[in-house]
Amino acid sequence: MNGMLRIRLDETDRLVILAGGEVFLYDPWIQFATVAGRLREGDELRGTAWEIEGGAGGMGRYERWRRSFLLAGEPLAELRIKVYSDAALIEFEALRDIDFLGSADSFTAPGLHAPGFRVPGNLRYLALTFGLGGPEERYPGGYWPELRWGRGAREFPKEAFAPLVLWDEGMALAVAPGNYFLTSPLVRAERGFARGLHGAVHVLPRGFNLRTWLAASPDSLSALRRLAELLSPHASRTTEHPVLNRLGWWNAYGSYYTELLHPLEEGALRELARAFRDRDVPLGYFGLDLWYRFGTIGKAIRYQPDPAKYPTGLRRLQEETGIPYVLHLSALSEENEYGTRPGDPTVYEEIAEELRHHGAIAAWHDWLRTQQFLVRGLREDPEAAERWFAGMLKAFADEGLPVILCMQTAGMILASTAHPNVIAARSYTDYLFLMREALEEAARRGHREMLQAHVAPVDYRLQNLGVGGLYWTLGIRPFQDLFLTREHPGLGGVDPDGEAILRLLSMGPVGIGDRPDLIEWDLLKRLLDEEGNLLRPTTPPLPLMETLEGDVKLFWSEVDLDGIPWGYLVALNTGEDEAKVRLEHPGDRDFLAWDIRGGRAVEGKASVPPRGTRIFLLVPEVRGIFFIGHLGKLLPIHAGLELRGDGGLWIMAPQGGEFAFYGKRDPHFEFLGGRLLEKRREDTLLRVRLSPGSTVRLWR
Repeated sequence: MNGMLRIRLDETDRLVILAGGEVFLYDPWIQFATVAGRLREGDELRGTAWEIEGGAGGMGRYERWRRSFLLAGEPLAELRIKVYSDAALIEFEALRDIDFLGSADSFTAPGLHAPGFRVPGNLRYLALTFGLGGPEERYPGGYWPELRWGRGAREFPKEAFAPLVLWDEGMALAVAPGNYFLTSPLVRAERGFARGLHGAVHVLPRGFNLRTWLAASPDSLSALRRLAELLSPHASRTTEHPVLNRLGWWNAYGSYYTELLHPLEEGALRELARAFRDRDVPLGYFGLDLWYRFGTIGKAIRYQPDPAKYPTGLRRLQEETGIPYVLHLSALSEENEYGTRPGDPTVYEEIAEELRHHGAIAAWHDWLRTQQFLVRGLREDPEAAERWFAGMLKAFADEGLPVILCMQTAGMILASTAHPNVIAARSYTDYLFLMREALEEAARRGHREMLQAHVAPVDYRLQNLGVGGLYWTLGIRPFQDLFLTREHPGLGGVDPDGEAILRLLSMGPVGIGDRPDLIEWDLLKRLLDEEGNLLRPTTPPLPLMETLEGDVKLFWSEVDLDGIPWGYLVALNTGEDEAKVRLEHPGDRDFLAWDIRGGRAVEGKASVPPRGTRIFLLVPEVRGIFFIGHLGKLLPIHAGLELRGDGGLWIMAPQGGEFAFYGKRDPHFEFLGGRLLEKRREDTLLRVRLSPGSTVRLWR
């Protein structure tokens, strides 16, 4: 069978899977962990020869390879690999009840490996760590999934992970679970990896089927996008929603009103609403953390407004301010007032109705991995885990509420590909953990563990960009958490302009957490267009894979306007010394590099400070024109601009505006509507002001 992805037996009769003619996986195996020890092919477990058959289905022609496993001479399981031109579905099926599994309560000590593969040592990899481990973890359980990369199986993460991308020059193979996402990640195994099943699962019923997808493509990111197509039946996801298009204000960890430092109450919400109204800055929503009654933080009693904080009630407060909510959820306490056990998906039908009643336009479900950490049944029963997660999302969908995930596992991200109302997910830890001053105050109040979790800005940005880019390829927008528009006494703050730019580029929710009298209003106006919408690129920053192994890691965020590729190149220097980097347009175009923070052109190599960040606008040449855009905005070029490249550079500016061009000679202007109000030159920079209703063609 011809195609990008092929399967065959080598000269020693080992099965090999090839992508682009090169071996990516070989020698599949299965393993059971039992009370008596490891059970693998050999001794009592025997495998039959591979059987091969062809056919055709909805995805086109395929070749199916099938092999059975016998235990003490009796059929036990079957392994099937169905190979299409650019994808393969691998299935492990139990042919009878398997009731002898025995392993630890851990994601990294699976009771079942099905299948495992060996991996050639020359391949590079990209992986997302899973987010939950084993019995060594303490409340709240788990960790934020992180992007990992390296070369060869020896460098695979020690944690469980999913998805995995193997890549070499000109070809990539993405691997991910195809079902049981919450309990069955990938794990490192001898000279490769295996599809695992959580160690708390002790029984597999007859017919149990573990599915794994492979997707081949010329590069890593397109392989992940193909994987998303295989996982999701949905052609498109939500793109127009206030959570994605409008500025928000949040009181999560990192806000001035962080619960542990300055708990929020309704008087502050009124003051915030008044401040935005008085400044004529549109606010899309309030993102409210811990607005309900709880015992321990992270364990909700009931999703009703805490009367000590919101005596008026959220619904009446929303009617008063005109500002709706994104409402926070956490794990459900055993002492909850819903009369249900945590892990029961049906309770979310009532919870979704409550959120809608209180004025929510979206649900922000936090502490997700904690719920799985607290409820053993969500680890030992794969079906129960999937029912819980899918039932929760369906309940919110039935109420018309999109969902933002937080403290989720990688498995929950993969499971969300089948649920179009999951519109975003937090890509890394809380903004609070950037601010040492705030963490020192938290430590003085008895939370020393928070100071120990401090994260350096470059590491925070690296994971937000890396994890966020992977989420985007799977169809979910990354949320980098709130930020502060200036430093706050007793809290601190981190590079407000830089954090604001990265959040705009992310394509996910953008929100601030300032005290009302400390908001930097000019910064907010530079985030928004004239209609109050967030400025956006076309795609968020995605890693340039070949740069990941160096100190300076590059991410490319494109702004495609009429097929012309402007874009932002984000350079993160993870090294301890200043570094030089050559700026190149990923589209192989003639371009100008513009430092959007420094406000100047950059020629040759650019310097990036140690442990620092620089962001460049790469401006393609169009008929001799280098159009830099609106320099008064944080993103001078954005997807809201109307530009065309037909016979020159056409600018359509219904509301007029001031724009900048680079070059020593003025371009020719041909107006079909509107007029030139002002033109002034600053050396090689030309600024022009266009009247409302302008349509103009420029060329040199």
